[in-house]
Amino acid sequence: MFYYSLLKKRNTSFGLSEKNGRITYETTHNNVSFFTNEALYPIIVDFDYYQHFYKVKTNDIVVDAGANCGHLSMLFSKLVGPNGKVFAIEPDKFNIQKIKNNIDLNNDLPENILIEDILFWNKNGEIDFYEAGTVGSSAIWIPDAQHCVKKQSVTIDDWVESHKLERLDFIKMDIEGAEIEALEGCKKI
Repeated sequence: MFYYSLLKKRNTSFGLSEKNGRITYETTHNNVSFFTNEALYPIIVDFDYYQHFYKVKTNDIVVDAGANCGHLSMLFSKLVGPNGKVFAIEPDKFNIQKIKNNIDLNNDLPENILIEDILFWNKNGEIDFYEAGTVGSSAIWIPDAQHCVKKQSVTIDDWVESHKLERLDFIKMDIEGAEIEALEGCKKI
């Protein structure tokens, strides 16, 4: 903890806490704090990186595609507030459970995170997906058939229409090499 505190970014702090009988990690960045089951030291740079050109703000509608463990979803949740929405798009069932576990650690989160077990693609249907419970889960790279499952794919345009969204203010997309395919399905919005 001492080492990471020495090398931390400005406006960032880390701490340890006990929640539900387990040691958890507390991260504060730009006055936004939350608890996670994973240490965020190596990924704290992502908090600003993804918001380089657009800063998420109150009442925004945000998509966190490739939500992984939900760290950015929780940050966005606090930034958009109770009248905003955060759609955590994550096709890996193991990561979805991690998102839920992290959300459960934070009693002060607005109830505005909606987790969806789908993946964005250039067409609607089912595609092969490597479900490994890591950041390496992918529809592009499938190293073995043992962890390959069929997953529902949807274009962003059709997804927006099915949710009757009039706008999307911010899309964060880190979907392990499938960004081009997802953007091909995002022509209207």
